[in-house]
Amino acid sequence: MLHTALIAFSLALVVGACSPKSSTETPEVAPPAPPPATPTEPAEPEVATPTEDPAAIAKRMHEHLLIIGQVKDATIAGDLGRIKEAVRPLAQAAEQTTLPDTWTPHVREVDLQAKRVMEASDLAAAARGVSLMAERCGSCHVDAGARVALAPPGEPPAASGTSAHMLRHQWALDRLWEGLVGPDDVRWVAGAEALADAPLRPTDATDAKDVNIAEIARLADAAHALAATARQAARDARAGLYADLLVTCQGCHTLATRAPAGTTSP
Repeated sequence: MLHTALIAFSLALVVGACSPKSSTETPEVAPPAPPPATPTEPAEPEVATPTEDPAAIAKRMHEHLLIIGQVKDATIAGDLGRIKEAVRPLAQAAEQTTLPDTWTPHVREVDLQAKRVMEASDLAAAARGVSLMAERCGSCHVDAGARVALAPPGEPPAASGTSAHMLRHQWALDRLWEGLVGPDDVRWVAGAEALADAPLRPTDATDAKDVNIAEIARLADAAHALAATARQAARDARAGLYADLLVTCQGCHTLATRAPAGTTSP
């Protein structure tokens, strides 16, 4: 009898183990399959913007440099109207879009400074603008690996008398200018030394009478002090020194050529 009860209890356990699970349990659900990948179009290859013919670019840059030189000459002459007329082609030029990438920031800066010169209200602002344009030309030449062909400078004229002294000053300013646009360290230093080593006496600055000799003497001393500083100046300081020299020279020229009181200039 006991044996029969044990068999019945065992069968009950087996039946219970094999019965289905309660409907209250959450069945496991397989995650949904990912959507099929959307086919993508192949990327368009990047095409470099073509640049102008190198010879055409060189010609245009040479024209720009000539214009900047004319602006510099007008600044030395102290003629603000002439300065603005000279710089107008650069100030109104359309933005260049076909230049090599390494040139673009330099050309845009030249265009910006040209516009500032057009808006200048005095010679000091114009002088700074034209000097920065020259400096940017030099920086562009360095980045482009370009070497500017400059004419042989010759020897500086001997300083004796008013005319000879002014010719020496002009020679010095030309070498300093070439030092900026080249850029050319040898020419920059040669110009600075020629200007610093030839002290200008007020009587050497003008043959005119009834001029402010004391003010001419002050400007002459300032020019030679600037030249002495320029000898050792790093490239990034040269544009500012050249601008100061342009303004100083122009101020002296204005005094030295001023007509005596009671006369009328032709």
